[in-house]
Amino acid sequence: MQDSSRDTSKSERTQRAYRLATSDVTKKTLLDTVVHNSRTITSRNESKFNRTTMIPSDIMRTQKLQKKGIATSRQSIMPSQSLLDIQKSIDVENKDLELSLLYDEYLRSLLINIIVQKKTEEKKNCMITQLATVTQEHDQDMKKLIKIKTREQDIKNLSSAQAETDAQLAAITKCTKDEMFHVVKDKLSRLEYLLAPLDVLCCNDIILPETPQQWKETEEALKKCSKILEDIMNLIGPKANQYCTVNDELRNFMETFSAIEHIQQKLLETLCNLQVQMLKNASLLMQNGNQ
Repeated sequence: MQDSSRDTSKSERTQRAYRLATSDVTKKTLLDTVVHNSRTITSRNESKFNRTTMIPSDIMRTQKLQKKGIATSRQSIMPSQSLLDIQKSIDVENKDLELSLLYDEYLRSLLINIIVQKKTEEKKNCMITQLATVTQEHDQDMKKLIKIKTREQDIKNLSSAQAETDAQLAAITKCTKDEMFHVVKDKLSRLEYLLAPLDVLCCNDIILPETPQQWKETEEALKKCSKILEDIMNLIGPKANQYCTVNDELRNFMETFSAIEHIQQKLLETLCNLQVQMLKNASLLMQNGNQ
């Protein structure tokens, strides 16, 4: 609004200055024409009156010239038709100039309004586009955040499962590698070593006698074995059932121990396979999350 008021004041000032200039020009032209006519008349009269002697005809001529000069001077003082036409044309031009200036001002204000509306519309469209882009990016970021949180929860679950599996494996390893098993194994190996010489009737790598002398030696060995067995029976006495029970329990213990070792081996293999499978699943989940 301030710019438009300034522009209108400037246009009014220019119009006023133009009017004053044109009026001054017209006045100046009128004065110049009057002065020029008067000078020409006086110069003619002076040239005629410069004679030393005058005749009656000269006097009559001078009077006529004076009357004519007065008439011409009066006629020159009055504005002629051409000056009026010039004045009218100047007024028309001034009016046309004012109209053109007003029309230019109107066009400029109209163009300014159109440009402002266009810029406002472009700015509005740009802001709408930016808002849509920001909204789309926000939705994408929210989806990524949900995926990241899901992946984080999966990693936490896998970590807790891995920790629990490691704790169970450590407990089983500690149970299978306890000192008690080592002590029992040592005692059983010693007992087997002590009973090995007494196991005369075993058929492992036995060589049958071929000569009578060898049979006699075999018979003497069998007698010694029977005597030793009798001595063992006498030594055992009423505790035979207890020793048999101990022997059965030892056999059962050995079978249980071998079964535990077999189960431990299977458990270790299963745990290794489980760890490998968990790592594969975790890597697949991470790859799917990245995609």
